[in-house]
Parts: sequence; C-alpha cells; structure tokens
Amino acid sequence: MNLFRICLSFAFLWGLSLANGIALGKAPLPFVYFVLSGDSYSAVQLNEIAASIVAPHLKNIEGVADVSIIASKYILQIRVDSRRLQAYGLSLKEVEEELRRHHLMLEQTASSPQDLPALEDVQAVTFKSANGTSISLTDIANVEIGAKESAPTYKGRKVTALGIFKREENNALGFWLPLQSTLWRVQSLLPQGVELEMVAPASL
Repeated sequence: MNLFRICLSFAFLWGLSLANGIALGKAPLPFVYFVLSGDSYSAVQLNEIAASIVAPHLKNIEGVADVSIIASKYILQIRVDSRRLQAYGLSLKEVEEELRRHHLMLEQTASSPQDLPALEDVQAVTFKSANGTSISLTDIANVEIGAKESAPTYKGRKVTALGIFKREENNALGFWLPLQSTLWRVQSLLPQGVELEMVAPASL
C-alpha cells in the first residue's frame, strides 16, 4: 500500500470517527456503509443482491457486530377484483378466510423479499366457486410483490445501503483493512452494471 492510500485510509477513518461521534444520546450510527447501485436495476433487484450476495460476506468479517440493510420495504398485495369475485359466487370474507388458512393476508410488508411468501405459492392458492369448480387466486385477484417505500439516495441515485456495525473492542484501523479487501472481492461477484462503494455514515 503506497503512502497516498495510507493517508487516504486514515482520512477516511477520521471522517468515520467524527460521524460516529455525533450520535450521542441517539441510536449508534453504523461504522461505515456499503452502498449498492445500478441504473438498470430496480430497487427490488438491488435489495435481493444486497441480501443474497453482499450481506453474507460482510457478516463473515471478524469484528462485525451486525449488518443492517437499509432499503425499500417490500410489500405483497393481493388485489381482489370484485366483478370476478361475483362471477364465481364468492365473497371477500371467504377469500380472506381461505388466505388465513395459508397464513396469508391481502397485504403484507417485510424488509426483505425472503421474509415474504413466494409469489408462486401465493398464486397457487385455490378456492371452490359457487358451482363447486376449483379456481386459483389469480382467477379472482392480481398478486404483486414490489417496493413500498422509496430507497435511500447517494449522489442523487437511489441505492441500497448496508450499515456495518463494529464490535466496540475492535480497533478501527484494523477493521478498515478487511472491509476494503471484502469490498474488492464482493465487487467481482456482482452482476454486470452493479456498483459497490464504501461511504461514511454522514454521506447518506
């Protein structure tokens, strides 16, 4: 590592120390953020990449206390069509009761797509129409999974951020080096067009 990069590392860590130091009396800020962006990727896709690729590698770093994904909330929505419902002789109450038997609701939110039921499983729920024929949920409703809340922004772009919390006993400089090497390693695993950056908490 040359002198310029060593100085840059210390400057970055100094900025992190200042940013973390202003959180007195409030919830502690992450030590640093990893920011994921990609202009051709939706918020849902970036969140999935963060949860499945980036977060597991960060959690394996020695000294990491926790990794928090800061992104759009996910929502599962079942929009029942009243006209189609009437055509099959069903009531909304009957639909809701059958959904509850499958541990489902008309609307569910989560911070990760993995915490929501699989779209295919929801669409496969079946009902008995008034004449006794079997119909699927998609015959009477539109089922969607999407982002509910807007994503955080960095440099004017919507991003998914991963907050990394350091164990108190770990030295900041010693923690910086494995973070930097993980950044380079994980970047090589990301889909084409997805960028990963490390930024100070005050930058978001």
